[in-house]
Parts: sequence; structure tokens; C-alpha cells
Amino acid sequence: MRHRRRFLNLVTTNGVTGVHSLCRVDLHSRQNNLFYPTAAAAERAAAANDPDILFSGDETTRGTALNKVKRIRLTGTPTQSFQPARSPFDRSLHCVALSESKTVLMDYGSRGAFLYDAVQRRVVNLPSLPGSEFPTPAAEDTAENRFQFHALVHRDDNDLRKNPWDWCKLTPPPYVHDAGYRSSIAIGSYARVGAASDVVCVSTEGVGTYCFDMASRTWSKAGEWALPFSGEIVHDPELGLWVGFVCSSLLWADVWCLAATGDLFSAVDRHRLMTCRDEVCRELDSRASGT
Repeated sequence: MRHRRRFLNLVTTNGVTGVHSLCRVDLHSRQNNLFYPTAAAAERAAAANDPDILFSGDETTRGTALNKVKRIRLTGTPTQSFQPARSPFDRSLHCVALSESKTVLMDYGSRGAFLYDAVQRRVVNLPSLPGSEFPTPAAEDTAENRFQFHALVHRDDNDLRKNPWDWCKLTPPPYVHDAGYRSSIAIGSYARVGAASDVVCVSTEGVGTYCFDMASRTWSKAGEWALPFSGEIVHDPELGLWVGFVCSSLLWADVWCLAATGDLFSAVDRHRLMTCRDEVCRELDSRASGT
């Protein structure tokens, strides 16, 4: 298995100052190379029967060894730092990766949004987030305002006076129209599924799992159940697995572990996740972990 990207844009947050720092991690560097470059290199390392050897580089560097990676190392100063506007509601920036070099950052407090290009070291202003910074009671009475679903769209326009980026309002999931729905209910996990990754799947405990077809712009219900992950779920075609984080709440803290499953929509696979730690893999029953 090899890295599909050269750089990882990692955003860290200072909980005291609210400053968000973007660190650009080179995954091809010796200290952060997490995978063998070829299957042959992995087989040679396995044949050596030495868990402390990690083959590094390409076929021309055969015989080069380096210590097993314990964690990604952040070296040097951050590429760029940002700080959200002061707000009584939310002082965090929400990030979405567009590519290996471009990241969208959104400030829900001020409703501001911008795109940062790490290669060109350039900030591009985006249209303000839809909605109001201070929601009114009247707005909360309508189903359309309980859950706002938008897509950030880039349009090819020769008019340089217009921002090529725009927010496109989409139909919210059907459950927002339910009488018992509350705007405080947050999406627990989400994934892009389908043969062309053209379907957005959102899942919430107590609500169910719904799928949005981006081509027809229609919703369908997958089931009453919720996916046993927290946050984004990513499919790895090389491994044939869906990978995401699982959160288990203990008395003193939340414990997060990386887990994988074969089929998101299979009842057996949803309840039998595989998680690995310190080279030991075990089966995790999501029902027992409270997810």
C-alpha cells in the first residue's frame, strides 16, 4: 500500500487563544512515511521477521531501514495560522479539504468562509455562509430552517467582477419535517458512497441513515439504524474497507480508535468492526462500545 497523496494538511487548534494552525506534512519524508512503497518491499520486510524494520524509499534504496513510525511528526513552524472572529456561539473554524493543497475554512460565528491555497500561500474569500449569525425564534419554526443543506459550487464565469464560488441550496433530509425533530440533533457520521461516490450518506443515532443522490438531488432512507462511526467515513478501494473513527465514552474521557468494516449497509459488518493498536488487531462489537 502506498500514499495516494504527497502532503497532508493538518489543522491544529489552540484551545486558549482560538488560533488554528495549518501544518503541511510531507508523507514521503523518512519520518512520516507510513507505508511501504511497493508490495515487494512489504514482503521483504515481513520475511525479515523484524517488526522494528520499515522499508523506506523506492526500489533503488533497497536495504535502507528506519525505525518504526509511532506517530506523525510535526516539524518546523506552521504553514499558516488563522483565528476565528469573536462570537458567543462558536469560536472554531471548520475545515474541508478540496485537494492536496487547497482547504476551505468556515467560521460559523461570523458566517465567513475562505479558501487557503498552501502551494501559492494565497487566501481567497468565499461567499458568506448561508443563514443568520443570530437565529431568531421565528426562523426555527419552519422545517427548512431547522436543517440547512447547501453545496459550495465553483462556476466558470468570465466576469472577473463576480466571485466564481457560490452556495447552492439543496433539499434537506426528510426527517427535518418530523414533528419530534429538534435543530440541536447533529449528524453523527457521513460518507460518500456509490460507484462514482456521487451519493452522500448521513447517519444519526435515533434518527436513522439517509442517502442523498447528487445527480437527481433526491433523498432515500437506508434504514432506522445508525452507522457505528463518528464523523467522516472513508472508503479505501485498495483494502476494500470503510475506515473511520469510533468513540467510546468512559467516566473520565472519550476514547477514540480507528476502525474498519467491509460493508456499511450490512448488519453483520456494522456490528463487527476491526480495530488495530500496537500491531494487534481485534474485533470490536459496536453495540458493546456504545456507538
